[in-house]
Amino acid sequence: MNEIDRVTQVRSQSITEVPVMRRSRLAVAAVLLLVGVIWIGQGTGAVAGSAMSGQSMWAFVGVVLVVGGLVIGLREFLRKPAGRP
Repeated sequence: MNEIDRVTQVRSQSITEVPVMRRSRLAVAAVLLLVGVIWIGQGTGAVAGSAMSGQSMWAFVGVVLVVGGLVIGLREFLRKPAGRP
């Protein structure tokens, strides 16, 4: 295998792996958003029936998770796909 074939093979592998990483990051962002919203609801007392209900610390932690999920999700949506100008 010559150098050109090796470089072409490496590039084609990296291009096919990018969508998997993109989907993974979007899935992590969605989970962070979902858990964050639930924890905000529990911390503020809007969701009852848990030891976390009515404790403001969980509302704060939920806000942190929501912000983290938004940052990850927006970065992925605004990122250009690999291999395209």
